[in-house]
Amino acid sequence: MSETYQMSKADVQRIAKETAKEVLREMGFDASEAREIYADSLYLRKQRLGAEQFQGWVKRGAVGVFISAVAFAIWQGVVAIIHKG
Repeated sequence: MSETYQMSKADVQRIAKETAKEVLREMGFDASEAREIYADSLYLRKQRLGAEQFQGWVKRGAVGVFISAVAFAIWQGVVAIIHKG
């Protein structure tokens, strides 16, 4: 049979803080240095945004190269037809 436990708000807050500190510790953060965690998070966010922006540039570049190659192939075909005729 299930038992019901009554916990105070302070108990819940204490358990939540301990759990948060444990999770941060397992992720490699020192929970006692909140500013360092914040700075690390900002740095990681900037890195992610930079990587996403770079990925966009690479995609645009690849599309540009593809379009240029198709245009060049068409142009070479037109030139070959003109010279044969």
